[in-house]
Amino acid sequence: RIAAVDILREALPPSNIQGVIVANGHRVTDMSQEAFVVRLFRSGNRRGFLRALTDRPGDLTRGFSKVDQVVKCLMTRQLNLWPRFQLVVRACLDAHAPEVVELRQPLSNRVKKIQEAIVQVMEECMTELKKSKHVDTSELTVEAGLFKSFDRIIQRQLDPVWNVVSRRVKQVVWDLRTLRNLANFLLRYDAVTFLRYLETLRLTEGSMSMWMFTQHAHTIFEQARRRVYALRKPPVSPEG
Repeated sequence: RIAAVDILREALPPSNIQGVIVANGHRVTDMSQEAFVVRLFRSGNRRGFLRALTDRPGDLTRGFSKVDQVVKCLMTRQLNLWPRFQLVVRACLDAHAPEVVELRQPLSNRVKKIQEAIVQVMEECMTELKKSKHVDTSELTVEAGLFKSFDRIIQRQLDPVWNVVSRRVKQVVWDLRTLRNLANFLLRYDAVTFLRYLETLRLTEGSMSMWMFTQHAHTIFEQARRRVYALRKPPVSPEG
């Protein structure tokens, strides 16, 4: 966004840009800001280099002609795939191994209770989803449900029969996606923001979602409120 504004205001002339490197190239679309910046760059600079990087090549296989669309938006002509198991790539990565420093913050008791409740609700949703004959139950585990790729696995199985899948199964798929995001936001958001997100979910999805009516959902909301609000009785004066 900053680059687009600077180029449009001519504070950053495209002719002065030697090249552009786009991260997460798989996310580029016609309407994305990256594609807009690339068009501005190419409109005033035909010689500068342009490189787009991604560590998720599998996303380029989703949809219709995804690779062609991304290459067109980036105004490039060549696509290079560098698998990690190739000797050249592996030798380069081993020679520049990153130094990882892990800092772990212990979770509070209320956060642990919310996590346990989310896992319990996800297990109930998994049990409901296993009743469908359209889903391969071998990949339906709570551990897999916590990763973003789980949504794609389920969606890939249901896409060919999505029009015949019952409304209940569709809702379970959406609920699992919501619960996965909830588990992620619990560790990323502060207590107030997380509670506000929960209240927003209740307003937007409360009448449709199935997990909202479970006992564990009550635990999630209750513990989230106790993280924010604390009821304290005023001290009693000696006079009574």
